[in-house]
Amino acid sequence: MVPYLHRWWKLSGLQRRHRDIVAALISVRRLRREKVDGDIAAPATLCYVDTLLELGLGEDEMVSLCWEFMNAAAKTTSTALEWTMARLVHHSDIQRKLRHDITKTTNRGGVGVSPSPYLKAVVQESLRLHPPAHYLLAHTVDRDRLTEGGVGAMVDAVSCGGADIRMMPFGAGRRACPGATFAVSALHLFVGMLVEQFEWWPVVEDEKAAAVDFSEKTGLVTVMKTPLRALLVPTTSS
Repeated sequence: MVPYLHRWWKLSGLQRRHRDIVAALISVRRLRREKVDGDIAAPATLCYVDTLLELGLGEDEMVSLCWEFMNAAAKTTSTALEWTMARLVHHSDIQRKLRHDITKTTNRGGVGVSPSPYLKAVVQESLRLHPPAHYLLAHTVDRDRLTEGGVGAMVDAVSCGGADIRMMPFGAGRRACPGATFAVSALHLFVGMLVEQFEWWPVVEDEKAAAVDFSEKTGLVTVMKTPLRALLVPTTSS
């Protein structure tokens, strides 16, 4: 065990730095809410930390909740990004059209705060084809179906338990993912920047372009069975 102690110490130091960063952000938000001349200095907008402060939670618990909130969608977002870029590598015409749309509607060097309708459409189509976590299928068949042996079946989680909040699954109804909007916005930003700054081409193997493998590897998150490999060329390159 001794040779691995230095790794544990590095991990402990990283965790401590993470805690210090989040604790500092919580402290700033708390100061904005403190009394000023007998009145509460209410922020212009409420945020997640405000709800935690109103609950009177301890600092350690708030730090854990904030960190969990920021990292919960990291895997699904990165997976969705890989699937999207894989599709754009495969469909070079769509990639060119998207790049033209981005450079036409925004200033050079950034995709802007509000993504273009075409960028939104590209991301939504990618999510339709390759949802990173598709355990909540909000549809059902209208007639009986016979399936072959070994076929997987998913329970209609949306109606599981009816209106009983104790049985409502995460991702549906009142327990819908709180980070979904943030994750999709981040996905728009990442895809826009990567397409704007680079041309994405298939890698060359045996003097010909290698086909992108869209096979899935199923788990808690559905990832690409064969990780994406692509040739990147800066768009500023001649």
